[in-house]
Amino acid sequence: MIFAKGIRKSTLYTFTGKDDEQGLVFLVDLEDDAGMTIRAKFFNAAAEKFYSEMEEGAMFGVGNFTVMDSNHQFDECTSPYELKMEKHSIVHVVE
Repeated sequence: MIFAKGIRKSTLYTFTGKDDEQGLVFLVDLEDDAGMTIRAKFFNAAAEKFYSEMEEGAMFGVGNFTVMDSNHQFDECTSPYELKMEKHSIVHVVE
């Protein structure tokens, strides 16, 4: 599990995927205590499940995700990786 603060959250976007299927996605940039930032991407069921929970400025524990290489095409995060969050992923607000 990773503990980090939500520093940026995108709006909930719709997109057309392969076979003209409609999808949902939103992005959250997270920052840990050491100042390292990483992007978490939430697609489809995960986007529906977690969009209202992820808030800028809140501290989260996130787990059960897939770690992927990041090309930083659309972000300024310092981690060379990004997190792909899925419907079975875990998100807990930490107070």
